[in-house]
Amino acid sequence: MATEQNDYLISERMVNLIFVISAVGMVLALLALLLVATARPQGRLVDVDNSQYRESRAQAMENLGHYGETEDGRVTIAVGRAMDLLLERGID
Repeated sequence: MATEQNDYLISERMVNLIFVISAVGMVLALLALLLVATARPQGRLVDVDNSQYRESRAQAMENLGHYGETEDGRVTIAVGRAMDLLLERGID
């Protein structure tokens, strides 16, 4: 009986070596990613001065409930009155 010999391009030993090298490479890549992820400075809480926001919000809320005229000549009415007019007249 003659034994058949298959001529493969890569031997079993080379396949095992490639597997080991790939595994080591993946572990090193994961360690590098972990190092990079933990090396960055973490964000810090900053106390923000929100007085300008509060002032502009108070001004906007005041404008919603009053009649007035804008600098470019438009007339504004209170939101409640605008809703009443909309109910009376409907949308065309």
